[in-house]
Amino acid sequence: MGIWGWFLELNESRTSTGFGFNPISYSDIDAFFRLRQITPEQWEIDLIKRLDREVLAVYAEKSKQEAKKKS
Repeated sequence: MGIWGWFLELNESRTSTGFGFNPISYSDIDAFFRLRQITPEQWEIDLIKRLDREVLAVYAEKSKQEAKKKS
């Protein structure tokens, strides 16, 4: 499994506040890799965080558009 697969698994366990999704935390990433006995490179962690920011931006834009439709 590569970075995309790791990200998808982490994304599935994402929490939310009821107002939107929370970012994937470094503690979640740490636990994920420790449980799988994987030692990721720093650039892999950085890429997961970057993917996370992009996904959150898409979610935010989608929520914004849905709110506009309701008003």
